[in-house]
Amino acid sequence: MRYMEDVYSTCGNSFDTRACELLSKAVLRPFGYLRGYHGCRPVSFESYRCDGLLVLTRERLAKMAFELFEGSIPFVTDNPQLL
Repeated sequence: MRYMEDVYSTCGNSFDTRACELLSKAVLRPFGYLRGYHGCRPVSFESYRCDGLLVLTRERLAKMAFELFEGSIPFVTDNPQLL
């Protein structure tokens, strides 16, 4: 969640564990419960911190697989920007 750190920094604050707790409580306060599901098997948790949750697209999946298998599989995509 680097974007949150940037926002807090721009406002002159630091995004630390306490700020994360306060933000979570403020978001959840109006609700009696929250039901969610997030199924994943990340290669690295660092991507969550930097990018948050991302929608899995065909192009993103192809790029992730190519990187995970270190180029040992063909990289096929309809998006030339990923090449």
